[in-house]
Amino acid sequence: MPTGFGLFIPVFLLLGLFLFNEKFIFRPEIISSSIVMIFSSIYYIDDLFYLAAWKRISLCVFTAISIVLAFNYYDSFSIYNISLFLIVFLTVLIEIFLANVLNFYDGADLNLAFILFSVGIILSNGDLSSNYFISTISLILIGFSIGFSFLNIYPKSIYLGDTGSFALSSLIVLILMMYLFQYSLIPYKLLIYLSFPACDVLYVLLIRLWFKHDLLSRNYLHLYQRIQIEKKNFLYLLPPGINYILAITLFNFLNKIMVNSFISTLLISFVFTPISYLSIRYLMVERRFFFGDGLNENSL
Repeated sequence: MPTGFGLFIPVFLLLGLFLFNEKFIFRPEIISSSIVMIFSSIYYIDDLFYLAAWKRISLCVFTAISIVLAFNYYDSFSIYNISLFLIVFLTVLIEIFLANVLNFYDGADLNLAFILFSVGIILSNGDLSSNYFISTISLILIGFSIGFSFLNIYPKSIYLGDTGSFALSSLIVLILMMYLFQYSLIPYKLLIYLSFPACDVLYVLLIRLWFKHDLLSRNYLHLYQRIQIEKKNFLYLLPPGINYILAITLFNFLNKIMVNSFISTLLISFVFTPISYLSIRYLMVERRFFFGDGLNENSL
C-alpha cells in the first residue's frame, strides 16, 4: 500500500507561508518549516527502503537541535530562566518520543489523520490563534487531514507513514519553540491532548516489557487497535477526544481556583489522563487485553 503521504504536510505549510505572507521569509518560523521539510524528505527514505533505528533517531536529534537554534538566533529564551542546553536536551527527547508515539498511531485507518485534525482545531482555538503562522499551520493541518481522509476512505489504502509521524512531531516541536521563545508561553491544551496517546504507548510498552516481548515485533495491544478489532467500526477515534474534553474542563476548573497552569497541566497529564485511559481501556477492551497480551486467558 502507498505510504509516506505525510511528506506533503511541511510542503503545504511552506507554500502557504510563502504565498500569503512574505514577512516570514527571514523569521525563525519559515526557517524551521524549511528544516522540517528538508529532514522529512530525508526521512521519507524510511518509508521507501527502511532506515536503521540509529539513523531515524539521528534525524530527530538534528531536527530538534536545528529548530531550537533557529529560534534562539532571533529570540532570547527567558521563561523560568532555563538554560539553552537544557531546552535543547528536552526538545530532543520530545522529538524522539513524539515521533514514535505518532508512528504507533499510524497503524489504523484515519487514526493519525484524526490527530492531525484535532491538533489543527486546538491550535485554531488556542492562545496564539490570531498569530499568522499558527493560523496558517492550523488550517493546513485541518485541510490536509480532511483531504487525506477522503483519499483513505477505503481501509488500508494509504498511510501517512513514518514520514508523516516525523513531520507532525517536528511541527509540534516547532510550535512549542515558538510559544516558548517568542511569547514565553506553554501550549497547555496541545500538551494535554497529546498526553493521551503518549499514555497509551507507555502503557503498552509496560505490558510488552512485563511479558518479555520482542519490542521490535508487531503487536495489536494499543487501545485503538483493540477497539477497532473488537467493535469493527470507527469508535477507536473517540477516546482521545473524550479524554481531551474532560481534561480541558478540569484544567479550566483548576485555573479558576487559582492553580498554576503549569501545575494543572502536570496534574492532568500525569494523574487524570492515566486514570481516564485506564477507565476507557477497562470499559472498551477485552479483559484479557486490559493488562495482558491476550495469549493467556489468565494473563491478568
